[in-house]
Amino acid sequence: MGGAADALNGYASGMQNPGFYDSVWKKIKENSESIETVYENTVFDILFKTAKQAKKNGILL
Repeated sequence: MGGAADALNGYASGMQNPGFYDSVWKKIKENSESIETVYENTVFDILFKTAKQAKKNGILL
């Protein structure tokens, strides 16, 4: 037992949003930008991709 059920009880094992941190790590390795800039750019990339997919699905944000 564990995982999602435990998270409902206040215990969340594992990393939340691993895809986000994977993107950050890859960009840190690829670029010489500051860590703050990498985080900001990753957030903007995810927001842009989300808005683009929403538009494709007919959802207005």
